[in-house]
Amino acid sequence: MKRTVFALLAAVAMLLSAATQANAGSITYKVSDTATGIIGDTTFANALVTIAFFGNTSNVTTGPPGILFNSVGTGTVTINGIGTFSFTDALRVFDNQNFSVAGISDISVESDIFDTFNSAFGTYALATTIGPLSGSSVPNVNISFATTDGSLIFSEVGADSTFTATTPTTTPEPSSLLLFGTSLLGLLPFGRKLLGK
Repeated sequence: MKRTVFALLAAVAMLLSAATQANAGSITYKVSDTATGIIGDTTFANALVTIAFFGNTSNVTTGPPGILFNSVGTGTVTINGIGTFSFTDALRVFDNQNFSVAGISDISVESDIFDTFNSAFGTYALATTIGPLSGSSVPNVNISFATTDGSLIFSEVGADSTFTATTPTTTPEPSSLLLFGTSLLGLLPFGRKLLGK
């Protein structure tokens, strides 16, 4: 009987583990700053702009000593009051531990879009949740970044930016919960047998 109860508990633990690992490895990096510029034919002034990169921690690679990259993923730009658009250029997230700076860059034009200097990046490895961390930024102005709404060009960027990296919570998705519940129903006959009913 103890062996059967242990087997049931082990099965429940495995089901819960499978449900919580559905998004294992996914990570979203975001860098926000106020900026003035143009996207396509639309101008914006002193708007909050957020650059996001959606990737997976399994794609973090090491470049020269102290420099890490995540180059496999997709990127978007959200401009407050205008909308969200996808980048058509290849992007990557970087962390230069030597200079304690992390950010998102456009590989195609070999330029950072937004970056943030903060001492926490001296040991960060792009694989875990961090932030929001604020710090000074380098203004990358008059550079054309390709998006689905046309070229994104900043004419002015705020002095400070904010970097955040988030991984999915371990809350199971509804489909995982349904699978878990169905599995428990399948174990119900064994529970009745144990209870002698």
